[in-house]
Amino acid sequence: MIAGGARSGTTWLAELVASRTSGRLVFEPFQSEIVSAFKGFHYFQYMRPHDEDARLLEFSKRVFSGRIRDPWVDKYVEVIRPRTRVVKEIRANLMLRWLHLQFPSLPLVFIIRHPCAVVASRLALRWPWERDLESMLAQDRFRDDFLSARAAAIEAARSPVAKHALIWCLTHAVPLSQFPPAELWVVFHEDLCLEPERQLGRVFARIGHPQAGTGAETGRASMTARSGSGVASVDRWRQELSREQIDEVRSVVDAFGLDYLYADGNRPTEAARRLFGVA
Repeated sequence: MIAGGARSGTTWLAELVASRTSGRLVFEPFQSEIVSAFKGFHYFQYMRPHDEDARLLEFSKRVFSGRIRDPWVDKYVEVIRPRTRVVKEIRANLMLRWLHLQFPSLPLVFIIRHPCAVVASRLALRWPWERDLESMLAQDRFRDDFLSARAAAIEAARSPVAKHALIWCLTHAVPLSQFPPAELWVVFHEDLCLEPERQLGRVFARIGHPQAGTGAETGRASMTARSGSGVASVDRWRQELSREQIDEVRSVVDAFGLDYLYADGNRPTEAARRLFGVA
């Protein structure tokens, strides 16, 4: 499973892994507004690590066993007879620890990208923020566990830039707090851009699967990338966001205590690398 926030490179990484292992790309199965079998759940479903939910468990078994069939899920299938299965997901962060405990043998890779880069991409694509936040705010248990203690930071986030930064914070704060660092296997988007073969080697070592040939080119943008975007650019956001917007994103990130991931730089900090054991 390749998980991460929206606009973080999940599709790109999942495509590379699927291509090099003759895999079936299972595209965003936890999309409650589109995938019929997942309707009735929240757009960003939150789960406490030890919650019990028979329906969610059964659906998840269908996903990870490959029994899920849906036009949305199968929109990027390219292999007729796959040898592996790669689940790509951007809406499971709030229940990622729950999924890991339910399926402990499932190799999980969590990709993280600089919050300014994510916000710049969301703004460029004119992605709405309302649906994401409404889904999170509507869940009592999520409010009790995460939102109440951060009420001031949430209330202070009023502009579109701040709202998108808030989404980044919430979708990262949950897995980063629920997982012990040693159990959350992280790859940073910037490292993947600048040293793709080395990072892919780490990924394949993690999933315990040898690379079968070269597959898709690492320099090729994913099927969901913005037009004209270059996968190797890790500082494009500095040209796309104003100084004020960058400061606004950082203010929200700081309020959530997540500034240790990138600080003021373009690439992850050495402290973050050590925490997650990223070489």
